[in-house]
Amino acid sequence: ATKTNVYGTQNVLDLAIDHGVEKVVAISSDKAVYPTSFMGISKLMMERLVIAAPNYSGEPRIKFSVVRFGNVANSRGSIIPLWISQIRSGKDVTVTDKRMERFFMSIEDAVELVFMAAKSMLGSEIFVLKKPKYNIYDMAQQVVERYGNGKEVKIKLIGAREREKLDERLYTDEEAEYMVDAGPFYIIQPNKQVFLKRRLKYR
Repeated sequence: ATKTNVYGTQNVLDLAIDHGVEKVVAISSDKAVYPTSFMGISKLMMERLVIAAPNYSGEPRIKFSVVRFGNVANSRGSIIPLWISQIRSGKDVTVTDKRMERFFMSIEDAVELVFMAAKSMLGSEIFVLKKPKYNIYDMAQQVVERYGNGKEVKIKLIGAREREKLDERLYTDEEAEYMVDAGPFYIIQPNKQVFLKRRLKYR
C-alpha cells in the first residue's frame, strides 16, 4: 500500500512535473474517507499528495486532480464475480454482514468519471460520482436469483474483517462544505476560498 499509493504517486507527480504533463488525474477510493485501515490511510495520503502538488511543482499550467470511486462492479477484486464463481462451483455465497452497504458503479461509469474530470478540472479538486448505496446482502440475493438457475444456494455470513466499516461514505462532513454540485458528480474544492471563487465555473 505504501509503495503503490504513496511512493508510487510521488513518482508519477515528479515525472509529470519533469516532463511538462498538462493534467494528472489520480484514482482514489471511498476508503480514503474517514479511513480505518492502513490501505485507506495510504489512499488518503495519495489524495493529499496530488492536491498539494501545485504548491511545489513550480509549473502553474500543470493541473492535478483526484477522482474518488466506490466499488466498481465486475472489475478485478469485485465481489460480484466471486459470488458468480461460488454459485457455479456449488459453494455457499459468502457475505460479511447483513447490514453492510456499499456504493457501486459500472466500469463504464468509472471510465466516464475520469474523462469528465480530465475535461472539466481546474486543479486540486476531488471528483465524486453520484451513485446510490446498495445493501450487500440484498445484492447477493439478486445474484443468486440470476445465476442460480433455480437451485438452492445458501448465503453464508462470515463476519466483517478487522476494522471493516459497515457503511462507506464518498465524502466527509468537512468536505461537504466546499463541494460543488455539478450534475452527475460532486466536485470537492481544496478549501473555502477556492470554493467561493470557482463554484460557478463548472456549470
